[in-house]
Amino acid sequence: MAAIKFFIIAVAILLCMGCPGPGDRMISRESTPMIIKDGQPCVLSPLKPGEQITAVQIYSDQQTILHRIFDARPIHVDQGLCLPLFDAVFVPGQHYLIAYDVTSDLTPPRLIISYYP
Repeated sequence: MAAIKFFIIAVAILLCMGCPGPGDRMISRESTPMIIKDGQPCVLSPLKPGEQITAVQIYSDQQTILHRIFDARPIHVDQGLCLPLFDAVFVPGQHYLIAYDVTSDLTPPRLIISYYP
């Protein structure tokens, strides 16, 4: 009888706590530098061969500037070149966060993050 109570309590605790599973993966984040090139912000690409960008999100102190998803036509930018900012306007004195969703057939999905300034 005590073994049954212990089993029921153990199962209830596990159900309440939850367990990490394949749908609960935390996406890794990688920081990448931003430089000023020709008077414009330039997020340097850390992409490796086979990696593609499927979405970009740009946020400022005040609002969301841009949120674009392009799963149907992902893009690749060679390492060391500027990642696209899609004509986002950066106002001096404000802070920005730029995040790119990166996918690959060889590695798990990840985020590339850069801050401006």
